[in-house]
Amino acid sequence: MNIGILPDGSLSERLKGDLYWRKSNLLSRSMAEKGISVRQYNSELLVLDILTKYEEKKFENAAIEPDGLEFKPYPPTASGRDASTSGIVRAMLIRDRYLKKQAVSGSLSKEESTVLDMTSRAVKLFFHLNRYDVDRGEKITGDPKREEIKEYVKTVKEYYKYICKISKNEVPEDEKAPESGYDFDGWKDENIPYEDVDKFRKFVPENYLSQIKDGILTVTATYDKDKKMKGVSITADHERWLEIVWLSFPDEKTGKDAAEAFLTYILERGRSSGNYLGAFMELHMVDGTEKMLPILKDTGMDVTIVKNNIYEFTLKEVKKDRTLVMAADRMLCTPLNGINDAIADAMAGGILEGSKPVPVLYPVPWNNYRKDLSHLFLSDESAGMILFSEVGDSIIFDLAYSSNSVVLAGLIGAALKRAGRTLSPDQKILVPIVSEETRALASRLIPHAKRGNNAEACIWY
Repeated sequence: MNIGILPDGSLSERLKGDLYWRKSNLLSRSMAEKGISVRQYNSELLVLDILTKYEEKKFENAAIEPDGLEFKPYPPTASGRDASTSGIVRAMLIRDRYLKKQAVSGSLSKEESTVLDMTSRAVKLFFHLNRYDVDRGEKITGDPKREEIKEYVKTVKEYYKYICKISKNEVPEDEKAPESGYDFDGWKDENIPYEDVDKFRKFVPENYLSQIKDGILTVTATYDKDKKMKGVSITADHERWLEIVWLSFPDEKTGKDAAEAFLTYILERGRSSGNYLGAFMELHMVDGTEKMLPILKDTGMDVTIVKNNIYEFTLKEVKKDRTLVMAADRMLCTPLNGINDAIADAMAGGILEGSKPVPVLYPVPWNNYRKDLSHLFLSDESAGMILFSEVGDSIIFDLAYSSNSVVLAGLIGAALKRAGRTLSPDQKILVPIVSEETRALASRLIPHAKRGNNAEACIWY
C-alpha cells in the first residue's frame, strides 16, 4: 500500500493523517518548551467546549435518559474529543432535568434521587480533574490529587453499574483482562532505537522516520520463543492512551489468525503495563482497510467510522470575505520571499518567545514553506505568522499564529490575495486541524470543505 505521494501527485490518506499528527506533536513540544502542561491546556479547551455546548442545549428541554456511558473516557482524537464532550453535556442535562423536577414536585423517586446524586457528584469531580469548579464557575490551580482521581473512577463505575441495573441491562464484571485464547509464552520485545531502524526498513514506512528520530514514535520488534519474528509495531503515547500507529509482518502473506494474535499481544502488553486507559488505532479508509476491520473487532476493539481532522478544499471554494482583504490592505504583511532568512529568523524568534504555544520548529526551516504564500507581520504592539508548504499536488496550511484577531485577518487576507494571483482556482488545499480556534476559522471560511473517513478502533482497559 502506498502511504506517501501517489503516482498522480495526490496525497495518500495515511500521509494526510501524518500531517495532522506531526503538527499536533509540534504543538505539544512547543507547550513543553514554554512550561505549559499539555494536559492542562487540553483540559481548558475541553472545559470551554463542554460549557459552550451545554449553554446551547440547556434550554432545549429534551427528554434525555441516562445510558451509563456519559463519563466514558475516549482517545484523544477528534471524534474521541467530540464523544467525551457530548457525554459530559448529556450528564449535565440529566442532572438539570432531575433538579428541575425536584424543584417543581418537591420530591423524587428513590431511583431518580440516586441518579441525581451520582450525576451531580461525577460532573463535579470531572470538572475538578480538569481544574475547574463548575459550581463557582472558576478555574482551579494545581494538579488533580490522586484521591480525586480515585474518587472519580469509583463514582463513574458505580454510576455505570447503577444505570445498567435500573435499565435492566447486563452489568459487566469488574475489569479483568479477557481470555484471548493465545499462548504468548516466550514472546519477547526488542525496542529498536533510531540508529538501528535501517535494519528494519522494510517494516518501517519512511514517513515515520522523523518522528521516530524525535522519540515521538516507538518501534518494537516482537519474537516468539524460537526467536522467530512475529511482527514489528510502531506505537505512540497520548494522554494515557496507547496509539497503535503501524503494524508490519515478516511475511506479506501473513494470515488473519497470525495478524489477530500479534495485535492481541500488543493490546495485552499495553493492558498489563497499567499505564493506559486503553488503546486505539486510526485506519484511513483505503483499499485494504476493510480486510483489517474484522481482525480489529475479533480482538475486542470497538470500530466506528468517523470523520478525520483534515479539511480539504480548492481555492475557489474559499468563501469571499472582504473584511480579510481590507485588513490586509491596512497592514504591512511581508511575504517570505520579500525578506532574507536572517530577518525572518529574527521576526519568528520574537513571535516564538511569546507565551502562546506555536506548532512550528525553531529555527524555522524556511525552505520547507512556499515563500510567496507565507507571510510575517511584526510591530511594536503585535505579531503574527502564516505558513504554507507544498506536498505533492496540495498546498498545506501549516500555521496561522497571531497575537490578536486583527493581525490574523490581515495575514489570511494577504495570503488569499497572493494565492488568487498565483494559484489555479482548482488548487487543492489541506488544513490539518489541531486547534479548536483553527477549526472555527476553517468552518467559517470553507463551509463546504470535505473531510475523509477514518475507521477508529478503540479498546478500554
